[in-house]
Amino acid sequence: MRRIIFPFVIVLISTYASFAQNRFAISAGATMSNFSQKDNDEKVDGNKFKPGITVGVSLDVPMEKHGSFQPGVFLVQKGSKSETVDGSDVTKVDTRLNYIEVPLNVVFRIPCSSGRVVLGGGPAVGFALSGKSKVDGTGTDLESDLKFGSSSRDADLNFIDFGINALAGYEFSSGFFVNASYTHGINNLILDAPEGNKLWNRVFALRLGFMLGGKAKPAAK
Repeated sequence: MRRIIFPFVIVLISTYASFAQNRFAISAGATMSNFSQKDNDEKVDGNKFKPGITVGVSLDVPMEKHGSFQPGVFLVQKGSKSETVDGSDVTKVDTRLNYIEVPLNVVFRIPCSSGRVVLGGGPAVGFALSGKSKVDGTGTDLESDLKFGSSSRDADLNFIDFGINALAGYEFSSGFFVNASYTHGINNLILDAPEGNKLWNRVFALRLGFMLGGKAKPAAK
């Protein structure tokens, strides 16, 4: 299933963009992610940010005045780092999670002299592709592939990662744009978790892209 999600969505967006003559964007950038975690309803500190990459495409469907609907599909690297110290023993855990993420954003543009400020947000759903966990400690050096699914009987983490995201950026009249976004997971990645044990993804992303289909039309006033 996960092997056909990305090409299917790419074909769907490309076909719709061609048919409706809407603008089509490509972008790439960097991510910084970590886990937000609770154990017995108490916040767990110590999860550090892990860098990654993101690349993808999106569609810009004009709405009334300054708004537009922007569905997209992105490869997003998520994960986290942690370090625990027990006396002279130090244990480091490094987790990498790879997702196909589909944001469904509504954005609004504020015209200015050389382009437009862009603000928006919306829901997002991520589909896990692969993951690895590395544990490095005193007398311990383990690396394992993570399994994703819907039950703890045959998987380590939830296959689906629902989230809410917000973004802000700037779109130049030439079609180039830059934006920053933050996505926070809202469903528990821990399968069949005991009450009070929760794990969510948190991702900051910075992207540079180009809007295909011509220059942006002047925003309606």
